[in-house]
Amino acid sequence: MSTAPMRSPAATQASPHDRWPGFLHANRELYLRLVKRVEDALDGPTDGLLAAVSLAARAAAEFHPGLFADGAIENHALLAGERLSLGSDSSVPSRSITRGEGRRVLHVATQAAAIGGHTRMIQRWASVDTATRHSLAVLHHQGRPVPDWLVQAIEDGGGDVFLTPPQSTLSEKALWLRQLSYEHADLVVLHHDPADVVPTAAFAVCGGPPVARVNIADHQFWLGAAVADFVISLRTIGAEHARLRRGAMRNVVLPVPLEEPISNLGRADSRRALGIPAEQIVLLTVGRAEKYRPCGSYDFVDTCAKILSTIPEARLYVVGESLEGISPHLRCPVPERMQFVGPVADPTLYRAAADVYLESFPFGSQTALLESALMGLPVVPAFDPLFPMLVANDDSIAHLIPNPPNEAEYIDRVVKLALHAELRGELGECLRTALLDGHVKEGWADRVSAIYEAADGLEHAARMLPRLDFSDAEHDIGLSFWHAAADGRNYNPGRDEDAVAMDSHSAYVARYIEDYPQARRAAWRALRGDPSRHTSWRLFIVSGLGGIAGRLRLLASKRSLNQA
Repeated sequence: MSTAPMRSPAATQASPHDRWPGFLHANRELYLRLVKRVEDALDGPTDGLLAAVSLAARAAAEFHPGLFADGAIENHALLAGERLSLGSDSSVPSRSITRGEGRRVLHVATQAAAIGGHTRMIQRWASVDTATRHSLAVLHHQGRPVPDWLVQAIEDGGGDVFLTPPQSTLSEKALWLRQLSYEHADLVVLHHDPADVVPTAAFAVCGGPPVARVNIADHQFWLGAAVADFVISLRTIGAEHARLRRGAMRNVVLPVPLEEPISNLGRADSRRALGIPAEQIVLLTVGRAEKYRPCGSYDFVDTCAKILSTIPEARLYVVGESLEGISPHLRCPVPERMQFVGPVADPTLYRAAADVYLESFPFGSQTALLESALMGLPVVPAFDPLFPMLVANDDSIAHLIPNPPNEAEYIDRVVKLALHAELRGELGECLRTALLDGHVKEGWADRVSAIYEAADGLEHAARMLPRLDFSDAEHDIGLSFWHAAADGRNYNPGRDEDAVAMDSHSAYVARYIEDYPQARRAAWRALRGDPSRHTSWRLFIVSGLGGIAGRLRLLASKRSLNQA
């Protein structure tokens, strides 16, 4: 186990970052206390136990404790799932595969959001792999409609979309999914969220169709390793990490399926549609809001201000975040030529109008980068990652765009590409050619055959996971710090990463487990350390209210849901 201190990623001053391990240790304390809650729930109702497992997994996914999977919680969900079959009619039937009718794949998702990489992956898989009948089960749709384009892709291939019955308990959802797999699948492919405990309980019983777990959140703790007959990783680095840190015995790499964009608008028409002058140099970045938040020495807005000051004729468009959303996290003024356009369901128009694509940092976006490169855009990847899987790292193009070692090199690459059209064209064409070969249509369909080869002949077999060791390695420390910074509710970057940030984080995780006395003490320390910081006051007030604050939030959430 490594205990090396975390270095500063883009600067030589290390003193502020000496405190970074404190975030990891606070997260670990939170996780261990939630593990104790799981153990306390063992003699209670099954749904209470499953909920406790889910809560512990959610905390580990949101606040990295130095683990990516753990038998200490998932094994209890597995045993709970085994008990669900006792006295029920859900015994495993004999299974036959009728190849004349085509292979049947059941995709399983927690939700099916209109914006999201895994939702698009399911749609593209069904659209490209037409020899297979694909169906979809959505476990926690909460009344939200499944996107029409996803329903159409499933139904065009002869499959069905299944939604859990309203008001179902976790146990009922698990039994429902188990029975559904017996009736509609020769292979189950899990795309569920990291803390969704239903698939573990559903596939806790051995037998039935083989189960594959898609490693869509390879940078996070997730549930599902105990029931995965094999793991589908989207990049080699993710597969190796699954083997080392999740105990995944079988790994298959399947690149992200991409759809070659079909647009009648060229560069000039796209710019006219967006009101962008023809002569302007257009820089583009696409990602969820949290991906642009400052963290330690990483500050996307500040770095882009340096880029724009070097290229007066350039303008940067940020798709996915709004000015209102980024404002509470800013450390510096937003440059005049940096435009936040908010979430856009289909950024194709912006990509068609752009000259250079910038990957967000400290959290990158694999799918957004790949979709931009597929349109022939030259790409500058994130520099010196806090954690290797926080940024894009695709097997097809990694050799063409290695990560810059520091901020200065990142800026230099952007400037060179912005000022030299020939370099842009050459790199863009190389990236596009490489992606067409392995990520699109026939090229990708050839890769999916490896998934079916891995599944053929397998009978599903759940297994107990070991209790894995916590890690204090440099990348684990960096990931834990990123999680604290990305969570806008308790971290507000000041002049440096001082003790106030650590006290604020300690207060938040104490509230997470309803230890309000400890939360109040930590919040009071943060408030005394910097009474001008908004988050310090908010944490102190909310911690003082204790459980009342949680009930008020729940009431407000229900009221908002009813109004919607």
